[in-house]
Amino acid sequence: MNKHMTSFLSKNSFASPAYIHESAWLTHIPFAFTLVEKLQPKILVELGVHTGSSYFAFCQAVKSAAYNTICYGIDSWKGDEHAGYYDEDVFKEVQQYNKENYAGFSYLIRSNFEQALPSFEDGIIDLLHIDGYHKLESVSNDFFNWLPKMSKKGIVLLHDINVREKEFGVHLLWQELKTKYPAYEFKHGYGLGILAVGSEVPKELAFLFSKINKSKEIFINTAFGHLGSYVQHQFEFKKIINHISTLEESVKKQNHLISDQQDLLEKRDIHIKHLEQLNNNLYKQLSGLNEFCVKELTAVVQNFNQSITNNSILNRIEMMQKEQNNILQKLIKQGNQNKKILDEVCVLLKK
Repeated sequence: MNKHMTSFLSKNSFASPAYIHESAWLTHIPFAFTLVEKLQPKILVELGVHTGSSYFAFCQAVKSAAYNTICYGIDSWKGDEHAGYYDEDVFKEVQQYNKENYAGFSYLIRSNFEQALPSFEDGIIDLLHIDGYHKLESVSNDFFNWLPKMSKKGIVLLHDINVREKEFGVHLLWQELKTKYPAYEFKHGYGLGILAVGSEVPKELAFLFSKINKSKEIFINTAFGHLGSYVQHQFEFKKIINHISTLEESVKKQNHLISDQQDLLEKRDIHIKHLEQLNNNLYKQLSGLNEFCVKELTAVVQNFNQSITNNSILNRIEMMQKEQNNILQKLIKQGNQNKKILDEVCVLLKK
């Protein structure tokens, strides 16, 4: 195997990314590590940061080797019809990660690409990654607007050169540009085009842009394809681990709920037993009260009946007394009448 082929790879090509987020760019991260090592750019600019998978790969390579590189990530962080539209949380996550890990040399510029142009002098950018809106007109404007900003050893990366749907036009621009500049392309990961747009091709990258032969193309594409697949597998593994963690957390919550329910059931059972005991006690009390009430009521009825009997006798006596009085009155009345008649007879006899 040609020594240039093997020497193009380095330990950085095999590094694991510290930041892995779902992205179509994951399989190109090993090449990003290698490119930063070979080029050692002074100024690095990315147009279209989105969730930061590619940008933070560049930053990681810069930090790990302590290169004197300044990185700029430019994006509106609002999305588009190709990348999709997203809320403020995406920018906040990227901003926080950048602040915690790369604040010393990495700067995020929140604007559209054209508005950011005046912030950069001509001829100062060594590495430019274009991954914004993918319509032909937009990506062409991005390339030609930023081309004057590129240095003599300037390298431009174009992502999605193999996508031919949803009005993606990067592949059309790539077909035009690769005939004008030294170029190399990867077909995996939706395609990544590499252009040497400066007047001087960096010697560290001369092998990449040298005359293409089949063995070189097979070696480079196979090597970085496999390395990229490994990163993709890392991401998939991370997703599985996160999913497992989510499931475990869910199971813990369910176990807590079950435990809480069991506690409630135990407390309910204790409460039921307590109520049953109260019910038994109350039943006994009610039974005793019932017996007492029956006795009392029986006595009351008996007394009442006796009272009724006594009252009947008294009434009878009273009636007899009334009858006796009536008879006496009649006798008195009759006596008075007899006396009157007797008096009248006496008067007649005296005559």
